[in-house]
Amino acid sequence: MKIPGDTPRHTALIFKWTLWLVFSLLLTGLSVAFATLNHHNLQRQYEAWRTLDQSRHQQQLQALLHQLEGDLLTQAHLIPSLSGLRQALQQGDPGELGRLFSAHWADFKTDTHLVMAGFLDIHGQFLVQAQLIHTHYDPPAQLWQAVDQALLIDTSSTFVDCKWDCLSYAVTPVLAMGQTVGAVTLAQPVTSLLMSFHTLSGGLDMALFQVAPQRTGAALTDAGQLLGMTRRDELEPLLASAMPAILKSATVTHGQLDDGRQMELMPYLLLEDRAGHRVIAVVITDVTQAQRQMKLAQWQNMLVGIMGLLLMTLAVRRLTRPLFPRR
Repeated sequence: MKIPGDTPRHTALIFKWTLWLVFSLLLTGLSVAFATLNHHNLQRQYEAWRTLDQSRHQQQLQALLHQLEGDLLTQAHLIPSLSGLRQALQQGDPGELGRLFSAHWADFKTDTHLVMAGFLDIHGQFLVQAQLIHTHYDPPAQLWQAVDQALLIDTSSTFVDCKWDCLSYAVTPVLAMGQTVGAVTLAQPVTSLLMSFHTLSGGLDMALFQVAPQRTGAALTDAGQLLGMTRRDELEPLLASAMPAILKSATVTHGQLDDGRQMELMPYLLLEDRAGHRVIAVVITDVTQAQRQMKLAQWQNMLVGIMGLLLMTLAVRRLTRPLFPRR
């Protein structure tokens, strides 16, 4: 008995669509697997690139911090060699010392980032102190310990104190005829690293935050004090919205500027002073182009899959054409 519709043409049609379905599913599965694998590879490459960049930034920041300390020490050693200063310090004459140093201080204010310079006698008392710091500034306790080291054991030292402003200090002994006759102390703000990093990193932006010591068990609710940043007018709103999350988790955060650019904000612990104040450096990187390339690669993978599916459809149609002879 012959079933209606059970004709060679009907059988061929079923075979054709079954073949097309099998190959379509196979190609779709391969396309999805290829796209997924390629996406993961692109993601790993992106993360490896960012990890490498972040490691380089950490090294650059530490190198700049050491350079700042070294430059301060170098200046502290050189200043007593300026005309007449060593002799005036040896004589303990604050008037002559101040007169001689005032002309040089004008140049230092213009050519360096110094905000404080002081000369101390053999007893550890300031003879002359020039500063560009607010009026309620009081030298930190660690400064007197460094002065004692300089006067008693001829040891130079550097340290950072963030009680008022985050300043990097250098203290060196001053010698005359082999004898210690006093000490020199200099201070420079840590924010001087901003432009140094901007130049060294090839134009990256950075912000420096000071975070006060936290009581044991207390939650971190304070966003910290902004010490300084590059391109402040443009980037401060982005930074303000991201800082609570950054300080809470200390991990990378992403944000978007008004013009649509995607920015990555990566925090680094730059330093911590003796009192527990921390300075957090937040490096801001424009990752718009990298993310755009990743999305483009994903679209290309999808397009390859769609083109492959169309080609498979045409191939199945061509292979099954003999099953449909023209009448």
